[in-house]
Amino acid sequence: MERAKWNDLEISATDIASDYQKEAEIRKVSGKELICPDPECESPLLKYCHGEKKSAYFAHLHDGNCDYEQFDRQPSILREIRYQLYESFKGKGYDVEIEKKILKHHYTHLILKDGEKKIAVELGDKTVSYSKITEFESQYTGLGISCKWIVVDEINPKIREDSVYFLKRYELNRSTENELFVIDVNTRKIAQYKMDMRSYPPQYIVALNKKYGQIFFMQGEIEDVCLEDKHLSLPGFSLKYSAWLEQKSQFVEEKEKRKLIPVHKSSSGAEKGFAYGNMQQKPASTMISRSNGITRQSTVFEDGLTTDERARQYNAKRLKEIEELIEKFRNFSQYRQNNVLNYAKKIMEWQVFSSLEEMPLEEQFAKILRMLPQEKFNKVKRQMI
Repeated sequence: MERAKWNDLEISATDIASDYQKEAEIRKVSGKELICPDPECESPLLKYCHGEKKSAYFAHLHDGNCDYEQFDRQPSILREIRYQLYESFKGKGYDVEIEKKILKHHYTHLILKDGEKKIAVELGDKTVSYSKITEFESQYTGLGISCKWIVVDEINPKIREDSVYFLKRYELNRSTENELFVIDVNTRKIAQYKMDMRSYPPQYIVALNKKYGQIFFMQGEIEDVCLEDKHLSLPGFSLKYSAWLEQKSQFVEEKEKRKLIPVHKSSSGAEKGFAYGNMQQKPASTMISRSNGITRQSTVFEDGLTTDERARQYNAKRLKEIEELIEKFRNFSQYRQNNVLNYAKKIMEWQVFSSLEEMPLEEQFAKILRMLPQEKFNKVKRQMI
């Protein structure tokens, strides 16, 4: 174990080993006055150990149930990273605590305080189960504390939400943030990802994903991580994410404008006329606006709507259809729900759905429904009639 209590002070085995005088003093009280930091430990007396083959550590004199001992058995890289984050936050002047037992039988890696707001920072990897995530989330919520997972793994600049393991998907799909942090096990760099949850016209989704992706990525050093608007963030991430969204919006607008370019058409013995793509109304004027220092030009049609407003109308209609289908699904029998869900999975054409299996049927259905292109969405809708 890394930590122990002596004279009501918490001490670190690593710190003790770095100083001969400290180690000599601790060895005098080893097995006598060193106490386990877990207040519920059944055998709290500890001894100090340090040799040539193993790094310094504390160990119980006798066996007994101890939550801290179980916690400290996590991979050593998690301990190294949480201490690195702790030192970084403390160096920035943040109110931060490390390895605190505020949940039942569990030690929180870090607790950050920003005024009245508390953030529990948990480090995890692919072994973290859905049940553990939801159990912690429920307990933290009950205490009025938000929980943020940082995944320890390899950094990949380009990831797809549907091809990563569940802890990553959970963070990307959280309703308030849709953000994922990954610390690289090799380089110790940190990456911040944020998923674009906006809807776009179906005909542009493939091109948008190819050019921009669905998930924004930014990389930095562990020491860069800070609090912005009471959330963990890399410096300037929000501004760069907003600029990325702006680029995607402009891409769609440009595509829409191309549909409005007049095209001559002729027929035998008939006058030449104009066709405006597949739009039913001709553009009447253009509107110039500025946002975040960027000049944008939007087409205004005869019905008074701009391209942005038309896109919003489409998105609102799509969202309403999704909500109606989810409500209808909710009222089906479990047998009917399974049939509809299996049909949706089939036309989704994923190879593996293991990341969804621990979710309730309704959440699985809602998740798949939101990702379906319009033509496949309509097939599911017809299946439910």
